[in-house]
Amino acid sequence: MEFTLADAAVNAVTVALLSLGYTMILRSEGFPHLWLVNFMPVGAYASFIISELWRESPYLGVPAGFILGGALGLACYVLIYRRLRAANTGTVYMTIVSLGIGILATSGASFLAYWLMEQHGLYTMGFSLRDHDFTLHGVNGVVWVTVLLGLLVAALTVFTLKAKPGIIWRAFMEDPSLLQVCGCDPGKIRAASWFIAHGLAASLGSLISIHGQGYASMGNMHLSVMALASLLGGETLMGSLLAGLGLAGFTSIVFGSAGLIYGDVFYYELKFAAHPLIIWVALWFKERIDRLYEGVT
Repeated sequence: MEFTLADAAVNAVTVALLSLGYTMILRSEGFPHLWLVNFMPVGAYASFIISELWRESPYLGVPAGFILGGALGLACYVLIYRRLRAANTGTVYMTIVSLGIGILATSGASFLAYWLMEQHGLYTMGFSLRDHDFTLHGVNGVVWVTVLLGLLVAALTVFTLKAKPGIIWRAFMEDPSLLQVCGCDPGKIRAASWFIAHGLAASLGSLISIHGQGYASMGNMHLSVMALASLLGGETLMGSLLAGLGLAGFTSIVFGSAGLIYGDVFYYELKFAAHPLIIWVALWFKERIDRLYEGVT
């Protein structure tokens, strides 16, 4: 497998799962939680501590990051957002609070990174766990694990949407009061969305630190493309997954290949600038995009 294909696979799954979590919160809370990406360092530093300090496999950081990230996301919902919703706070203020939480998350990761650097004699606050990875059939293990995680989440999403939880989710999207008739608590659905979304973000941070580099603000590069994938997916769960896979995979291959051909990383980095431009164009056609996903959950 070429490097660009491996890189495209990791990027595509990362964006798809981030977009899935972002869409879950967007649909359940009604505001764009763009700073979900700021929880990616939770998993990255979990893998670092497990690998460098405890001398265990960095892949243990994937489930550990999911639990830690999910717990932090759930705490944010219970302690902050549930209270704001009870006070009928508007979506603009909810978004501003989300920005503040994202800044706090990045600051916390920066403090941890600085402490680790001082205590353990590191040269920089960034790190890479590639040396602790394995290879299978000439391909780095992180590629296999990331693709496997993407397939697992996609399969669980399809199964869940077709089962009873999918019916509850659709009822919740149509009218939360319908859930109260059947004895379901809308608050539990929101809480589950926060736990799953932040847990996925942290797990992806763990994998990115093995594939590339981990640092306190590592999630920022995925912010615009995460929102764009949700937009192109009609702000539906399955649409966000498919749009994330296609968008991130395509741009990684196109710009990454151009960088290899012309020997300049400028072409590879250009894909991050292309995403906001595509967002501006897609917003003009949002109503048409939404119509494409009518009937899709």
